[in-house]
Parts: sequence; C-alpha cells; structure tokens
Amino acid sequence: MFAFHGLPTWGRSTTGVALAMVTGLQVGCVVMDDEGKTPGDASPQSQTVTFSDPEPDSGAPAPELPEVSVTWGGEAVSLAVSDGGAWQLGMAETGGSCGENIPCWTGEDCHTGYTAADGTAYGPYCHAISDGRIELAYGGDLADLQPGTTVFQEAFMGTVTYVVLPSDPELPCLAFGDQPDYYDALSCVVLSL
Repeated sequence: MFAFHGLPTWGRSTTGVALAMVTGLQVGCVVMDDEGKTPGDASPQSQTVTFSDPEPDSGAPAPELPEVSVTWGGEAVSLAVSDGGAWQLGMAETGGSCGENIPCWTGEDCHTGYTAADGTAYGPYCHAISDGRIELAYGGDLADLQPGTTVFQEAFMGTVTYVVLPSDPELPCLAFGDQPDYYDALSCVVLSL
C-alpha cells in the first residue's frame, strides 16, 4: 500500500522542500528549501512508505498490481516492486515551494524532462529497476546523471511524484506520491498509501 502522511487516496499534497536550479551556468546548482533544511539536517533514520492498488471503483475485475515501497535513507533512496520484475522509474518534484518562481526538478521524470531558463535540456532520465529493486545514491549530477544516482536528496521525500513503467506490456504504468496527476498523459493506475 502507498501513501504519504495525510494524503488521501486520490488527494494531492503541496507541502515539502523545493528544488531550484540556478540557470545561466553550464552546470546547474541545487538550492535547497524554503524551510531552512539542508541535506546535513536530515534525520539519520530512514522512512519507508508502501503504495498499493486502490480499491476498484466499479465491480469490474481489476488486474492484480504489485505493491511499491519507497525508502528515503541518509545516503540513498531505494524502491522495491513486489513482483520482482523489470521496470523503469521516473521521479518528479511536484510539491514544496517549487512552481511559480522556483522551477521543479523534472529531469528524472522518465517522461518530459527539464528545460532550464537558458534552454538547456536535462533528461528525461529513467532509472532501470531490475529484479524489482533499485537504489539511487544522492549527489547525482543533473547535467550528466549516471546510473545509480539521483539529484534528489532525503529532504525531498514529501515533494516527489513517482512513476514505474513496466517492461511487461500486459501491465499498466503505476503513478503515486505527491501529485500522481503529473503523469495523467501516460494513463497510469494511481496507487494509494
């Protein structure tokens, strides 16, 4: 089952930490938070949330979908898909104070990517999930994101929307997290806490 604290099954949350990119430079810079947190302020304990298939809206039989668990730790974020299969992971910053004056980091969204104010395009990066698991170390370079790394840090955990795209064409993509409607164009099943 998947959920963030206080997030209704089909609800949206806009609280959290923002990611801003300083543009006009060859390589962007991550600016953290309007709440004064920095990566060093993060708790050394990890937090895991599990998302699962919501209750069907109608009497029609729904395909059995895997559960997805996300753990934000002190050094990395990890994700597990209960079916143990191969998937692609996308993550987009959709909450916190990003939006109007501060751009949201969407370069790892596996969908549209991110375009800086100077026109530089980043992504869309997708993270390969094999055997149902992936771990992404914090500190990835947004201009040249390497496998096994992410630009996100633990302080972003409440501001991220996720998508997992299946390698099995019989399965739908799964969207969950802060604002699952970010992935509406992909017609994903929205998982809940």
